[in-house]
Amino acid sequence: AYEIASCLVGSEMCIRDRNMTSTPLIESAYNARYAASGHLVFARDASLWAVPFGVDSLKILGDQVPVLSELESDGRRGTAVYSFSEDGRLIYLRGTDTSGTGSGRILSSISRDGQRNDLEVINQRYGHLNLSPDERDLSLTIYEDGGSDIWVLDLEREIFGRRTFDGLSSRSIWTADGNYLIYSSEGRGIWMVSADGTDQPQLVFPYDGPIRPSSISEEGELVFSMGSPLKLYRISLNACLLYTSPSPR
Repeated sequence: AYEIASCLVGSEMCIRDRNMTSTPLIESAYNARYAASGHLVFARDASLWAVPFGVDSLKILGDQVPVLSELESDGRRGTAVYSFSEDGRLIYLRGTDTSGTGSGRILSSISRDGQRNDLEVINQRYGHLNLSPDERDLSLTIYEDGGSDIWVLDLEREIFGRRTFDGLSSRSIWTADGNYLIYSSEGRGIWMVSADGTDQPQLVFPYDGPIRPSSISEEGELVFSMGSPLKLYRISLNACLLYTSPSPR
C-alpha cells in the first residue's frame, strides 16, 4: 500500500510506502490527491494543478497543467480547500494563498465540464473541506471568534449542521462507512464524532501538541502526523477506541 503525502522537508509531494519510506514526485506542490480520471491533483501558488499519474508504475506520465486559479490555500502549512468525487465533481473555496486571516469566502462547486455553482450558504471562513463517501455531505472547518469547529454541509439542501462546540476542532476526515468524522482538537489530541451529530465526541488518541489526522487505510489503521517537526504515524483505530471512552462536548 502507498500514500501520496507531503515530504517532511520542503514543499514536495512524495510517494510513501507502509514503512514510511518516501520517494519525491513533484516539487513546489502540496495537498495532492489522486483522481479517478488518472490524474494526481495538487495545489501550487493558490492554483489547482493536475498531472497524469500511473497507479501501477507509481510514476508521472505527462505534463503538469493548471486546472483553476484563485484557490484558497496556505502554502506555508501545505493546505488547500478543495475536494472532489469519483465521478469528477469538484468543490473548492475561491480565494488566495492566505494564513486564514481574511474575511468570509464563497463556497462553490464545479462540475466535470467546468460549470461553476456558488452554493447558497453564508460566506464564512471555511477550511479543510472533505466530501463524504456517499458524496451527499461535506465536512469542513469554520473559523470564527478566534476558534474553529467542525461542521457538516448537506449539499442537496445546502444546510449546515454543527458537530463540535469546543472552538478547538479542525481537519476532519470521514470513516469509510461515512458514519463518523475523525478530527484534531488543539491541545487535546485526535477525536471522533458521529457524522449525524447524535453521539458525544470520543477521544481517539490523546496528545497535547500539534497533531493532524491524514487518512484511514483499508486495514482500519489511522494515519496521522504529530510532533514538531511533524512526523507520520499509524495506529489501529479499533485499538485506540478500546482504551478510550466518550467525553462531553
